[in-house]
Amino acid sequence: MSGRQGGKAKPLKAPKKGPKDMDDDELDFKKKQMEEAKKLKEMAAKAAGKGPLTSGGIKSTWAAIPPVDTYVQNDSTRTASQSIPICQQEQSTNKSTMRALNNLLLLALCAVTALTQARSESEGVSAAVQSEYSKVQVHDPFHPQYAQNIKQRDIWHDHPMMAPKKKLVNLQKGAVKRTTTTKKKTTKKATTTTTKKNTAKKATTTTTKKNTTKKATTTTTKKKPTTTTKKSTTKATVYSTKKTTVKGAPAPSVTSKSTLKTSHSTSKTSTTKATTKTVTLNLATKTLSPDGVPKTMLIANDQLDFEIHVNKGDTLVAVVNNNLNVSTSIHWHGIFQIGSPWMDGPGMVTQCLIAPSKSMTYTFSVGSQTGTYWWHAHYASQYVDGIRGPFIIHDPTDPYLSRYDEEIIVSLSDNWHADAQTVLKGYVFAYDPAPDSGLINGMGRYNCSHLPKGSTCTPDSPRKVFEVKKGKRYRIRIINMSSQAMFKVSIDNHMMTVIEADGVNTNPTVVSSFEISSSQRYSVLVNAAADIGNYWFRATISDMYTVTGTTIENGVDFNVLGIWRYAGAPESDPEAEFISDKIPLDVYHLGELNGLTLAQVPDYSQSLYLDFTLLFDDASNNTFGVMTILSDETNFFFSEYFVPKTEPFLKTLLDGGELSHTNNVYDVGGNNWIFLQVRNSDNIEHVFHLHGHAFYIIGSGRQLHALPDAATLPRRDAIQVPKCVGGTGGGEAGCVKGYVNLMIHFNHPGAWLFHCHVDWHMAVGLSMTFVNRENLDSVRETIPKNFWDECQTH
Repeated sequence: MSGRQGGKAKPLKAPKKGPKDMDDDELDFKKKQMEEAKKLKEMAAKAAGKGPLTSGGIKSTWAAIPPVDTYVQNDSTRTASQSIPICQQEQSTNKSTMRALNNLLLLALCAVTALTQARSESEGVSAAVQSEYSKVQVHDPFHPQYAQNIKQRDIWHDHPMMAPKKKLVNLQKGAVKRTTTTKKKTTKKATTTTTKKNTAKKATTTTTKKNTTKKATTTTTKKKPTTTTKKSTTKATVYSTKKTTVKGAPAPSVTSKSTLKTSHSTSKTSTTKATTKTVTLNLATKTLSPDGVPKTMLIANDQLDFEIHVNKGDTLVAVVNNNLNVSTSIHWHGIFQIGSPWMDGPGMVTQCLIAPSKSMTYTFSVGSQTGTYWWHAHYASQYVDGIRGPFIIHDPTDPYLSRYDEEIIVSLSDNWHADAQTVLKGYVFAYDPAPDSGLINGMGRYNCSHLPKGSTCTPDSPRKVFEVKKGKRYRIRIINMSSQAMFKVSIDNHMMTVIEADGVNTNPTVVSSFEISSSQRYSVLVNAAADIGNYWFRATISDMYTVTGTTIENGVDFNVLGIWRYAGAPESDPEAEFISDKIPLDVYHLGELNGLTLAQVPDYSQSLYLDFTLLFDDASNNTFGVMTILSDETNFFFSEYFVPKTEPFLKTLLDGGELSHTNNVYDVGGNNWIFLQVRNSDNIEHVFHLHGHAFYIIGSGRQLHALPDAATLPRRDAIQVPKCVGGTGGGEAGCVKGYVNLMIHFNHPGAWLFHCHVDWHMAVGLSMTFVNRENLDSVRETIPKNFWDECQTH
């Protein structure tokens, strides 16, 4: 399928089974599960209150069975015959009507109990964790909300690949409104008042008393602050908070290389006075052995993954001293830069480069943003070699503050033994280079036997250890700083509750694992409720490198491991083997906490369709990206290698110059809502990141991802675009394209990069820039007069 299909939208229909409707088989299976579960529950309800049932002299009581609704997802791998001993015994052959009825009800008991026991045995989770399930699940065929989810699939647009101008949202709004009229009591949401100044604060809510989705923000209690203690720089740093003023992290220039532990104030009246935080980043080269193999890396302040901490509303002053022998620039990933678009950081887009032996000071307010972000070099693939680190914005009014005691920061990254420029030069095929190892907080392990004889390698290099205490509740902030790798994250024998994605608070969602693509961030809550011992913290690299033609033969172990160690446990590796996933994360149902529903999203003024792929040029012996944009009035073809520009786009914009689409630039025309569909013609997934904004996700995949009518939309700044399947892969080879449908509010001026965050793909052309010219005078008036002076050195 290629090009844009216009015409009037068809009436909404339920998805029909076909070779391209990848979700139908799964949908049919779940419907059957739901019907079977309904029958079993009806039988159980009839038997309730009738006392013990007898079959062959064996008694059992229904009261002993926990409700099936307690469990999130049915374990389809276990049958009823594998359940409990009573079900394995031969049933009575008495032909009386009463005895036959008892036997039938007993079989229903066995089936329901089997599901209950299978879940408890296979997951091995505590009762306390199980009690969390019933608050959040919406995907379980046994859960009452599941039926509503199925109904909502019928109202999703019948052609997800197309959205005629101003039809998609209107059509979906109408369908949603029709379904919500009969469910006023259960779907009543917080009334929403929106602000125009900041998309991060798009949904300021006034919660009604009858709101059934009201969160735990009103049940917080005060805690006594702990005292500040400091150990060596390799140990965890504990910082304190006061009852009425949360000072947050230590000065940004002081950071831990390991676990960050936080004691929180949970007073609802806590406030933080915005202050100016200053941090210095001294960039230099250093030989490190993150996985046991030495290599020259580019680092900040003599360490990997240097952390920066500020509070909501703070102004950050970051002095970057470039002690490298190459130019560089720093991007503050996920920060909107409202009122300071020149501080966004991508080289030759919003600024000139910082030359060797030169310095630059970044000054900007984080505004109302909070959550988990990161900073990294944004020029010549330098962050792949180590110029990167977490950037945390603490929120004294965090709605989940009462639900965790301490914080842990986890950075994930892929690792090459060669430097990034060498890897990029070798990228001459359409298949991506596989990494040599994966790192957790800068620590990994490589099998030295795969190196040539005489190579320097430390066998059994140390793994990252997370030291926790039984009974404590942890907020784990996970950041994927990889150039390419996607990780699947899990902790053996522990469940996780997702509460944040890309700096946006989400509805709490219990999972056993989740996938995190390059540039994305999640916060999860984990209760240290398991037996004292050692457990694997798993970050498994995805199978994207198993495509024929990749360099997977280098012997890399894709099972990247850390250790989740309880206080009092022996200092040894865990013995547990891998536990398969039971409750993976569905990112398309991970709605924003108190965010917008589909019906509340404004109409869009422009609709854009972005096709992309990677091709190999035999003439130049190189891979290059191809991007095509279709809009209401234009048809732009983007295709070029990474070519250094003579001056930044933003400077050209402010000087009144014109930017051509031949430079991969698209002018959004002002303060507008844009519908953007990104379509993947490549045979691997790509993750796209938008600078300066977050977008709403309203559809994705080759499947239909319908949302309950009362559900809030996911809002992110990075999204994975599913791969093209079928055909031969690459270009228009007869495959079914993957896609995502996004709604973006371009509400502040500047030049905003939109690019694939697989670094190799961006370097060869999968990148474009959205330009917003509205209110440029405000930028001209506030930008420092000497800001462009550094351009004279290039």
